[in-house]
Amino acid sequence: EPGSESDGVTGTVTVNIADASEGETIMLTMSTPSGAVKGNNTSHTITITEQNIAPQVSLDISQNGESSTLTVIANNGSVVVTATVSDPNPSDTHTFDWSGTDNGLTDSDSANETFTFDTDNLLVGRYTLSVTVTDSNSAETMRKSTFRVVAAAPALGDNDEDGMNDDSDGDGIDDVTEGYGDRDGDGIANYLDAIALKHVVAQQQAEQSLYLVETDPGLALHLGSIAFAAATNGLQVNTTTIEKFAGIRTPVDDHISVGGLFDFEIHGLSKAGDTAQIVIPLRSAIPPNPRYRKMMSTGWQDFIVDDNNALASAAGNYGNCPPPGDSTYSTGLTPGHKCLQLLLEDGGPNDADGVANGVITDPGSVAVKPDAVAEPPPESTPPLVDIGGGALHTTLFLLLMGAGWRLRRRTKAAASF
Repeated sequence: EPGSESDGVTGTVTVNIADASEGETIMLTMSTPSGAVKGNNTSHTITITEQNIAPQVSLDISQNGESSTLTVIANNGSVVVTATVSDPNPSDTHTFDWSGTDNGLTDSDSANETFTFDTDNLLVGRYTLSVTVTDSNSAETMRKSTFRVVAAAPALGDNDEDGMNDDSDGDGIDDVTEGYGDRDGDGIANYLDAIALKHVVAQQQAEQSLYLVETDPGLALHLGSIAFAAATNGLQVNTTTIEKFAGIRTPVDDHISVGGLFDFEIHGLSKAGDTAQIVIPLRSAIPPNPRYRKMMSTGWQDFIVDDNNALASAAGNYGNCPPPGDSTYSTGLTPGHKCLQLLLEDGGPNDADGVANGVITDPGSVAVKPDAVAEPPPESTPPLVDIGGGALHTTLFLLLMGAGWRLRRRTKAAASF
């Protein structure tokens, strides 16, 4: 059946696979749209299988009517976390294991698919919820969600006393209407997030029309754990926030970052182990002798290139880059280019969480290696007192040579009389 537009951004297509067989593929290709321009990704392949497939899981946090929020107010009633399961195997049943959740949170309900906890006396800070969903054929999926507990709700309203409710993100919808929920789950509250597209997040909250980081359409881009902990409301971080929130033994890299440090997560992969592309507009052009540095659980390392992990760059413009997969990207990091494209494998050598779990995490940066030894200024001459091992200062050597030459002339002159 033809696709139908649902919200001006997404659409649906219904495909009948009743007569399809194991291993058969179906390719869906977008035709010329009306009132829109096709993006880079215009086709999608469906593979038919009769094998069991692990369920997909999403978590939603709500408190007092504020749904899809990552901000919880202490001493403000109960919070309900709901695990929603999507399983292509319709006959599967599921069990839910919440035991990976932080010890400071206690489930008070009896429903398997929800986790309810009370906020009375809950300390301010960050907490992580974790659920593992296992289907009746033993395939399992684990999903985590980190949220912050604050002492009081954000003050939304007419803070500048101009008679109108504030519009902090400048999207034409006032803060009170948007609220502090997080409709796209990217780690940025609605009233601070002007970008509705799930696969796009700004580098900085104050600048949401330029320097936008973009992954493949259909996926979701979130703040990484460091950016979320620092409440940057954007993907760009700095060495101070990394050192404070990274939680690893050596958070400081010995390379020099160029063009910005970025901390992001890619969600929504169709299956564990998939790959995803992401494009980052750089704040400074790629320098000579560049490399891409990755922060892993063991510290910093160079990006590892293989069949499922790649670096590419494009000239682009400051703040604006071609979308992921565009033909203008060339393999490697080209000095002078302003756009970086990464191909990352879930659970691969560049996935910071090290697990094929449907989420790719990547704190990293274009960087250069500092000079091992600093050269002294060409005008400087080491002082005589610093010379050791019997060496002579250049000036003293020349004076001695001149004195010897004059003494030789006098000896020869005396011998001629």
